[in-house]
Amino acid sequence: MKVMVTGGAGFIGSHVADALVRAGDRVIVVDDLSTGFRANLNPGAEFIECDIRDPRAADLVREERPDAICHHAAQMSVPRSLKEPMLDVDVNVRASLQLALAAAETGARFLFASTGGALYGDADVLPTPESYPAWPVSPYGAGKLAFEHYLHALRLSLGLDYVVLRYGNVFGPRQNPHGEAGVVAIFCRALVSGSYCAITGDGRQTRDYIYVDDVVAACLAALRSIREPLQRRNRTPDLGQRDFRADRRRLGLDRQACACRRQGWRAEDVGAGLAPNLNRAGLATSGLTARRPPGHRAVVPRGSRAGGSSHTGMSRLGIRILAVGALALIFAAAVATAYRLYLLQPHASLATG
Repeated sequence: MKVMVTGGAGFIGSHVADALVRAGDRVIVVDDLSTGFRANLNPGAEFIECDIRDPRAADLVREERPDAICHHAAQMSVPRSLKEPMLDVDVNVRASLQLALAAAETGARFLFASTGGALYGDADVLPTPESYPAWPVSPYGAGKLAFEHYLHALRLSLGLDYVVLRYGNVFGPRQNPHGEAGVVAIFCRALVSGSYCAITGDGRQTRDYIYVDDVVAACLAALRSIREPLQRRNRTPDLGQRDFRADRRRLGLDRQACACRRQGWRAEDVGAGLAPNLNRAGLATSGLTARRPPGHRAVVPRGSRAGGSSHTGMSRLGIRILAVGALALIFAAAVATAYRLYLLQPHASLATG
């Protein structure tokens, strides 16, 4: 498979590129090196230095015609999105949209690295289930959510095959010690050097983390899993009807792994809602979760807080509306009949008089 990895010189993208090269896929890395590093590049991958905002990036998709695009290039700073919201929307929405349009034009599959916590804003429910409404409070989260909706619209209008993975705070090798997940790298450095780990607050704050190798496993599973529907593009796929556990076994993933989003699936949160497990580094992390489309039994990881089915709620609401409507019609008919009898009553007395 020929895969284009945007942001492939960065933290997560470089690990994805490494895994694809090891799997024998042909990999093309597109990165402007603004936050990525040449040292992260895999020698087995072709590297093209290009800003995704440049129209040339979309032209590369049309020229190379990859089987899939793994889109990790982004403006990834929440504070910067607050200071420069136009830059954030230019990179995370406009530039991403031109790549998605090129993918739809060439028939490439599109995997989008979204965000988890930033989409839900200041949630009242912790841990936050996937059923919680997405109300981002930063331009960064708003841009990620907006592009998710664009992908859905492109699937309906242009037949784009895509998958969205919502990441928690990812940590691991090559991580930049900045941002919300950077505390893991900072603490590791402090522990190795014998320094103190400075904790802001009372130490009871919690944050959701996931190891980078688990994210890579989810990306590869997502890319492989959407291969079959491409061969049936003009048919209505029923992949959303399948049992998630069976798909998990077919993909070779254990209970802590992520299932990928198929056509008809919703964006899943990666790293949200699972009870912590110890990874190879001995640090507490969370695994991956997925949510079923409306109308299907939700897969709730053991130990997590589940949200209710939106389909069931809507069905009950619809039944209530129909019942109220029927009662209103019956009441209106009774009132009309009584009024008609009332009008006829005077005429009857005059006729008999």
